[in-house]
Formats: sequence, C-alpha cells, structure tokens
Amino acid sequence: MPRLPPLNALIGFEAAARLGSFSKAADELNLTQSTVSHQIKLVEQVLGQPLFRRSHRRAVLTDAGADFLRTVHGVIEGLQAGVARLEPYRKPGSVVVYSPNAFALGWLLPRLAGFRRAYPRVDIWLDSSGRAVDFERDEVDVLIRRGIQRDPEVVSETLLQEVLVPVGAPALLDGAAPPATPAGLAGHVLLHEERAEDWQRWFDAAGLPGQARHAGPNFSDGGVLLEAAALGHGVALGSTVLADRLLREGRLRPLFGPVLPVDDPYCLAYRPSSLRDDDIRIVCDWLRAQAAVWRQTTALALPSGSEPG
Repeated sequence: MPRLPPLNALIGFEAAARLGSFSKAADELNLTQSTVSHQIKLVEQVLGQPLFRRSHRRAVLTDAGADFLRTVHGVIEGLQAGVARLEPYRKPGSVVVYSPNAFALGWLLPRLAGFRRAYPRVDIWLDSSGRAVDFERDEVDVLIRRGIQRDPEVVSETLLQEVLVPVGAPALLDGAAPPATPAGLAGHVLLHEERAEDWQRWFDAAGLPGQARHAGPNFSDGGVLLEAAALGHGVALGSTVLADRLLREGRLRPLFGPVLPVDDPYCLAYRPSSLRDDDIRIVCDWLRAQAAVWRQTTALALPSGSEPG
C-alpha cells in the first residue's frame, strides 16, 4: 500500500485550496501560517509532486492539486458523515430498526406516533437506506425485510403477509367510465411494478387468461408505484401492506378481487441475544402487536370476498 498523508495535513491542504490562501487557512484552523505551510509540504512530499503554484498573494492549485482536492473532499465528507451517524449511539434507549423504504413510508411510519406515546423512553432509529444488512457487520438491532432470514444465528419470523389488489385514486374510480369488473380495466392505464406477481398473473386469476397486459408505466419501487396511483396516473396492482397509509387516508381505494398472495412475507429478524435488552424486546413485541391489529382490520377494507393471506 502506498504511503498516505496524515489526516491533519489533508485538512490543512483542503482549507488552503478552498480559501486560496495559506494564511486564511491558518486563521480558519486556528494554526500558524508556517504550520499550514509545513502540512502542505508534507502532503507534497508524500505524493511526490507539487500541489500549489506559490505566489505572494494567492495559493493556486496545480492540475494535480485540483484533482487531488476532489479526493480529499470525498474523504473529509465521508468522515463527517460517519461521525454524525455515531451521535445516536450516545442516547440510551435507542433501538436501530432497518426497514425497506416503501415499508417504512407505507406501514411503519404512520404507527410510530403511537409507539412514542406508549414508550416515550425508547427512541427508534429507523434505517431505510436500502443497503444490504449483516447483523455481524452492521449496528442493526431489528431487521424488517421480505423473506425469511436463512441464518441459524438469527431468529426470523413472519410479521405481515401481503397480498396484491387493484387500487386507484377515488377521482379516477369515480370518473366517467369507472371499472366495475376485471374486464373493465382494459380501458384504463395499468401501472406495473418489477415483481413476479404481475398484472398478467392477476388477469389469469380473474379468469381472463391469454391477454397481454404489459402496456403502461413501470416502477422499480412499490412505494413510488402507489404514489403514482394516488396521483391518478393509473390503476396499480398494489400491496395491501405498502398501500396501508394511502388507503387509510382515502387517497387510494381497492377495486375488486381476486387478490394475489405474495410468495415472500415481510419478516421480523433479530439475534436471540438481543432480547436480553428490554428496549429491543419492547420494539419487537410492539411490531407483533401492530401486525396482529393490521391483519384484523385490513380484511374489512378489502373488496368483498377478499381476505389477506
């Protein structure tokens, strides 16, 4: 591995490059000008080339210096972001819950106010970044994901079984030609999500096989798909889990069956040792209780004759 300049020297280089002056950099960093000059000389020695063209008035970057400045900016910004992420670890009662973004927006977030009222001492730190999560590597206490976690060191249990049902905005469904049957959807824009349970499978289940149903916009994110439907862009084959908030707000309405079960349920995963922590156990118990209430109430909101799996 090549030798790397010290971090303090990189900070001095960045300040001098940004301000165009060694003396201004020294003032900003509360150092002497000679210290900043020494730091930059050290960086240049390590890299083996000049980074500034010196003049008595300004410090002007060489081409190599301008290129290296982009690298240093990325390093400093990454460190600042990393330090900022550590702040919640200072708080007692903080439980890190990972959830897919669409699940967090559609189902979990509307319920957090109730959690805070019931457990004001416990703070949920919600990670919905979309990154791959590893319990051994990442600081995650509770993981919500689609599909069972195949890991003998991790407990994984079904939390919510989602089903798909056609949904649309009330304005669209109350329009001049509202769809009243599956066949009536032929005159409407269909919105598609990138998943195995698609419109073609739904039409097959509705007794209308053999008809291509691929026209219409496509979406890679189920939450964005449902927001598009709520804005009146078309009818979506929507997840009852992800659409929960929009259905309760009246921005979406379910049309009619059949409903399509989804192969992989949303699951709750955690390490067994985590349950020794009272706060983590509280969060897991609360999620299970909320899921139980959801299963009871969602069947009432679905089209007649449809039930969630």
